[in-house]
Amino acid sequence: MKKYTYSAKKSDNEGNWGLVDANGAILGRLATIVASRLQGKHNPLFTPHVDTGDWIVVINADKIQLTGKKFDQKRYYRHSGYVGGLSEMTAKDLKEKRPEDLIRFAVKGMLPKNKLGRKLFNKLKVYAGDQHLRCRGTNRDHGEPDHKFGNSDQARYVLRSGDHELSAHSNPRDADREESDCGDGAS
Repeated sequence: MKKYTYSAKKSDNEGNWGLVDANGAILGRLATIVASRLQGKHNPLFTPHVDTGDWIVVINADKIQLTGKKFDQKRYYRHSGYVGGLSEMTAKDLKEKRPEDLIRFAVKGMLPKNKLGRKLFNKLKVYAGDQHLRCRGTNRDHGEPDHKFGNSDQARYVLRSGDHELSAHSNPRDADREESDCGDGAS
């Protein structure tokens, strides 16, 4: 009998959906959990060069927290492409204008810098409020999920920070991370 390490294929990905509530969560700790779920590192079939991760929906991005003086000191830069076109924005200003981008930038920096990383990043959906798009099923022709406004009854698991199910508040070793179905009335 031959023994070998199984390498996952594209067809092995179930494409589960997860809902993450960012209410009061620390940005970096939340981003590590989301990036790990997007890559599929929680999956026993994890293979670095194959997409084995889940689709993630993050809600309440406008209630994210940063530690220390990072709201005033952390800066985000972009360039228009023209001479002297460098513009900067503090985390406080970015949170006021586009709070979703705080989470997007943090998660994108934790994903691989290649084609697979760009594909994984497209599986992240971030919303400022608690209203979000949820998965109603999968469009078999294109492989893309169908969306509709509503609650979280189609998510495979829900990670909430208020119930200490998401270890983004304190030391990850202290908090228990549990998975729960959306059918229990949690949203």
